[in-house]
Amino acid sequence: MNALLKPLLIVVALIIVFVGAFNLVAARITSLIAENEEAIKTTQTLQTKLSSLESTQTQISNYAQSLIAALPAKNSSLIALSQAKSLAAENSLVLDNISVGSELSDAAISHVDVIFDVTGASQGVFSMIEALSNVAPISRVSKVKVTAVGASHKASVALTSYWAALPTQISAVSDPLGDISPQEQELLNKLGGLRQPQFLELTPTLGAGKIDPFSQ
Repeated sequence: MNALLKPLLIVVALIIVFVGAFNLVAARITSLIAENEEAIKTTQTLQTKLSSLESTQTQISNYAQSLIAALPAKNSSLIALSQAKSLAAENSLVLDNISVGSELSDAAISHVDVIFDVTGASQGVFSMIEALSNVAPISRVSKVKVTAVGASHKASVALTSYWAALPTQISAVSDPLGDISPQEQELLNKLGGLRQPQFLELTPTLGAGKIDPFSQ
């Protein structure tokens, strides 16, 4: 009896070891399959995103430039002033008495008032005031007072200009690339139609000394 029991116990032990090993291997295989499926899914998403980005690379670049110009990451007062000077020159107006107010923040968006007087023919003055609301960076004429000066008109203007820091968090590269909604497309078109500035950042010139932003 003992002679028969010993081989039987060995067989049972082998079966237990085999079953345990099989379960471990099966669990590992299942895990690998799941990991591979997730990797394949992520790869497909990235391929779709890259393909979409490549097909619209020029369009995306234009959108990005329009967005940065419309809402810069830093104080936009110098850019807004440059736009005002450019419009004044185009309308044959004299722009003077320039000042810049204090920076103010409302949640994630900051703004500042660029204050100036502009003098010249009435048609040019009113054309410039209207055009100021259609410039980049995003601006609005918050105050304006027009008075007659002989045959000319003078407008005392407070132009509020906006900017915002760039987002610090973006979605994961594996996230699906959603389509642009009609509302977002309309906004992009509107921002792209704003009068673009001649510069977005001041470029210092070596040896030129301190730059006076109001002397340009």
